[in-house]
Amino acid sequence: DEWVQLKDVFNQVVVSPPLAKRPVIERRKKSIRFRFDDEEVLRDSATYVINFGNAIVDLNESNPAEIVFVFSTGPYIDSLSVSGSVVDAYTGKPVEKALFMLYENTADSVVRTERPFYFARTDRDGNFTISNVKTGTFKAVALVDENLNYKYDGQNEKIGFLDTLLKVLPPPKR
Repeated sequence: DEWVQLKDVFNQVVVSPPLAKRPVIERRKKSIRFRFDDEEVLRDSATYVINFGNAIVDLNESNPAEIVFVFSTGPYIDSLSVSGSVVDAYTGKPVEKALFMLYENTADSVVRTERPFYFARTDRDGNFTISNVKTGTFKAVALVDENLNYKYDGQNEKIGFLDTLLKVLPPPKR
């Protein structure tokens, strides 16, 4: 019911799984419109999470409205989560604003050739949570992505990974 404004949409709005094309995000009076590019192809039977971060703020006081929109292209919404922390192997200090990414394709080269299926950014303490994950086995990678393309390009980017695959399983039934 308040007038809102958009701030830092490029860095604040995060879509997981990532999109191939940049969506159009615009303000219209008291509402925000999110529109997929006409050429965007959404994955089949995937749960998408659009996290607006601190991009939507009220006009007068600039209070953020932390809004997350979840939808599925399949018959249900995935509800598992993965959380943890990323620390620098050399210093032992938390890594802020790193991507923690999960890939269905478990090949070693996937970090150079594909965008992840799921991802989250770490906070200032290196912590992350990926919500709405499906059951499965994933390659898990942490990346300080300097050019924001969700791929490891070498040289100026830092990368870390688990030495085993990550299995995401539902909790045991009681």
